[in-house]
Amino acid sequence: DSSCAQFLKAVQEVPTFSSMEPTNGLHPLIVLEGLDGTGKTTVAMELTKRLPASLVRTPNPKYEKNVREKYRNLPEPISRAFYCAANYLAAEEAQALRRIQPVLFDRWWGSTCSMALGTKAGHANALPPVGSDVYKWPVDLPMPSHGVVLEVDEEVRRKRAELRGDMKPEEHALAAKAELRTAVNTVYERMNFYSFLHEPTWPLAVNAIIEMLESTNSIQKGKARRCTSEEIAAVKPY
Repeated sequence: DSSCAQFLKAVQEVPTFSSMEPTNGLHPLIVLEGLDGTGKTTVAMELTKRLPASLVRTPNPKYEKNVREKYRNLPEPISRAFYCAANYLAAEEAQALRRIQPVLFDRWWGSTCSMALGTKAGHANALPPVGSDVYKWPVDLPMPSHGVVLEVDEEVRRKRAELRGDMKPEEHALAAKAELRTAVNTVYERMNFYSFLHEPTWPLAVNAIIEMLESTNSIQKGKARRCTSEEIAAVKPY
């Protein structure tokens, strides 16, 4: 298939990265994670306008139909390899964009890792122990500046995902099993990098992330456009 061949060729040509590369003169890499229905894409798109920032999605939407669907139907180790490879293509894109302005990831490596480990374990007690190397950030990927895992009440998350009508098989499993959801979030916790943000609506999440970025001097204070009280009042959980 020409689309798969194009994807594999792009992966083979990805340059070598390091998590220890100096970041002087580069804008921050901000990663948004969370289960489907927590508002990642909405929050990311709003932040790109309000910071402003560039948006990087993994996998890249151009591989969504022709490539992702083919890999999804293959044995799990092969389908996971597709997501891993997509993370490195995203890194190449982000490293170029961060020379101009901040970069927001709508999912990145953490999502691949948490879903793979959480699905295999089934519940948190069966995960690798705290401190295991599997939770460490890959040495050949640029280290993000910030990582945020978005959370909402499970009933809200499920209704949002159902209204969207495009729940993936793994998301149906997450909706059905509280133990699996806990396992996935436990992986994020054990990566010892992500902050958890529980807000009922996207305007509140956007404002909280802007506050976080300003408080760590990752962006200039007062430059980002926060959601107004009118915008906050107008948005319901789902």
